[in-house]
Amino acid sequence: MHRALLSLALLVSCAASHAQSSASLTLSGYADSSNGSSYDADAYFSPSTHWSIGGGIGHSNSELSGAEFSGESLRFNTDVTLGSVNASAAVQRWRDSSQLTSDSTEGQLMWAASNGLGLAAIVDNRNLTVKYQVRALASQTRPLQVDFDGTGYGGELSYFGERWNSAIRGVFYSYGPSLARVRAAASAPTTTEFPRLSALVDSIITRGVNAPEHELSFTLGRTLTRSSLQMDWVLQRDALTLADSMSLSLRHGYRFTPHVELATTLGMSDGDTYDSVAFGGLALTLRR
Repeated sequence: MHRALLSLALLVSCAASHAQSSASLTLSGYADSSNGSSYDADAYFSPSTHWSIGGGIGHSNSELSGAEFSGESLRFNTDVTLGSVNASAAVQRWRDSSQLTSDSTEGQLMWAASNGLGLAAIVDNRNLTVKYQVRALASQTRPLQVDFDGTGYGGELSYFGERWNSAIRGVFYSYGPSLARVRAAASAPTTTEFPRLSALVDSIITRGVNAPEHELSFTLGRTLTRSSLQMDWVLQRDALTLADSMSLSLRHGYRFTPHVELATTLGMSDGDTYDSVAFGGLALTLRR
């Protein structure tokens, strides 16, 4: 974690030494009404108007639906714009303190028209390594692990105007035989301890590291003189249980200066297997 913090500091320091470059650092935190919380730091550096890179670290805790997760995350992303075409890639690793490692790699290719309309193709690969316990002898257990991986394909239709912006996005996943392997391991008579993977989609804190069957989202935003408003609606279905989970949130951002912005998020999440949960967050962005 300390090495990752140092990398973020070097990224911002590097940006500060380039007169024609731009950089930003965002510190954010979220909490929900079920004792879930997350803390993140993300830095971005644009060496030119055509290319940007970014990295981030985070820590999250979730206690929803009777399951507890505590994980550290590392992420990296980059994008390149050439004319009306933008290509981006993002990788993330989230590791729970004892039971789970989640890796994701997403690529997106977007074409933008001069009138603000955009069309993107999305590929997202998910891999989860699950550690669990089985009964070996009458009074002993031994650890095992099973991999759970799949690929999602989807797209996004967006509009970016002078004041308004909106986007509709959908990604659908296929896990093949790995889905059956995880279900068999979880339900085997000798299994004594298996993490509640379905609880990942229940919490807004851990929803980004779960294994969804599909994800649908809609975004609508409005830019004002020094502030902005954005509404986000997200629906996910868990691949293991086929349970649906929905979240609705409103984000308000305010620019104190061209270099300092504070964003506030309030929302609620509701699902088939749990009661409604409220959540909120703050994000401070410093730009150069």
